[in-house]
Amino acid sequence: MRRLPPPVITLLGLLAIYGLNLLLPQFRSASLGGGLAASIFFTIGAGLLVWSGQAFRKHQTTVNPLRPERATSLVTSGPYRFTRNPMYLAMVLFLWSGFTYVGNWMGVAVVMACLIYFDMVQIAAEEAAMESNFGEDWTTYTQRVRKWI
Repeated sequence: MRRLPPPVITLLGLLAIYGLNLLLPQFRSASLGGGLAASIFFTIGAGLLVWSGQAFRKHQTTVNPLRPERATSLVTSGPYRFTRNPMYLAMVLFLWSGFTYVGNWMGVAVVMACLIYFDMVQIAAEEAAMESNFGEDWTTYTQRVRKWI
């Protein structure tokens, strides 16, 4: 299966959230919509994404999610001490930010669809490559650190 870059999935998810908000306004909730909650989720996601990228640069390994077999280091520091997938968690936070901003409950379906795609397609391929590249070190890491949070 050909995988799309995760940022593209995130962008498509955000477009779907906004599109569904326009097409199905009856599912809008005034109590959800708003900039403050969306800003908080977005800011946490952006910080997590930057922190994750810094950890990869520090270890001089690839951040290319479409070529995980090229990883030269197993990164277990920074946010990787708490979650094996902080970049995907950041992207889910961006999607959640879009959902809370528009306040349309249909956005939850989009967030969940993207999360499932990330988990079953992208992360599954990456974790198989990590196991192949790093063997017992990877297995030990997965026993210590959760996939998401």
